[in-house]
Amino acid sequence: MSRKFKKRSHPALFLGLTGISFLPYCHAADSWTLELIPQTWYGSYQSSLTRDSVLSFGIYASADYLDKSGFTIGYNRSDVTGKTVATDIIGPDIEESAGYLSGYYSTFPDALPGKLTFRLDGYSVMDKSIITETTVIPGGGMGGNDRVITDSTTYTDNIVAGYAEMAFIDYSEKYYFDIGYAFSSYDYDAADVSRDNDVQQFTPTVGLAINEGYDWLQARGYFIQLQHGDNTNGKTSSNAIELQWIHWYGPLAFLGLHSIGIHTVIGERMYAVDPEAGEINSLADRQNSSYSLLMSWKLVENLEFTTVVGYDQYTEFFANLSNTIPKDEYSIVYGYFNLAISW
Repeated sequence: MSRKFKKRSHPALFLGLTGISFLPYCHAADSWTLELIPQTWYGSYQSSLTRDSVLSFGIYASADYLDKSGFTIGYNRSDVTGKTVATDIIGPDIEESAGYLSGYYSTFPDALPGKLTFRLDGYSVMDKSIITETTVIPGGGMGGNDRVITDSTTYTDNIVAGYAEMAFIDYSEKYYFDIGYAFSSYDYDAADVSRDNDVQQFTPTVGLAINEGYDWLQARGYFIQLQHGDNTNGKTSSNAIELQWIHWYGPLAFLGLHSIGIHTVIGERMYAVDPEAGEINSLADRQNSSYSLLMSWKLVENLEFTTVVGYDQYTEFFANLSNTIPKDEYSIVYGYFNLAISW
């Protein structure tokens, strides 16, 4: 699914609550930086033949020790409202529960003029797709009433993924490089609807600080290979580049802005693992482009509000739902909001 910030599963909810209860104890050592982020986002699908809207809620907790190591735990719940596909088929409605666990460790090798960081993420996603079919049985005899029979079928799909990354940033925090690798496994409930699939992804990134550190430019590549293309009309690979610009303001900025950013994706992504947002595009859709604007405000010293508005274009492959319509070109307009509380 998409979008911002993260999506993960039920086991991570327990781990997340455990981590949150542990945070005050960590803070006692005055060596930890702690952050709690509740978030929500709403998206409206445009020109989609199967989907109407999506609403998502999540919460994430992070702890960082002296900028040398740290972890993040999160949980997100998303609900997609379907629309009528044909005269007798409604949906699918989709309920997604997603859990996220991430950890990193940094080292400072003498042979390098900067910091080397190793990161490992785990994702667990459960999607429930509910397809509703309606059958009308004509009433018998004169004046007989028609009978309407509604039948719902639920498919439960499970997705797990791992992401490993090695990153370098120089001591002046001007140059940044990383290389990431993700492996995702899709276990589908109904073999006649979708065939299980494995996905590999290589994700190199370069970043550059300019304007005395007030601006950040970044480019990230996505090179994705599918085990097979049975669920994507024969497509087994996709490539894209993600471009990002962020500008930070001083204390007297217009409208009190703390930062502003522009994000775009050029190319195609399928089943992408997004390490920046910490999410999986878990549906078998091809993202054709993405544009978004980020704005954040520092409300007080330890409280920051962030909003993102965006527009994405997709191709949805659903030949198994309708043999007469092999694919669906659609877009989504969305708004995302979070509140970052740190101490």
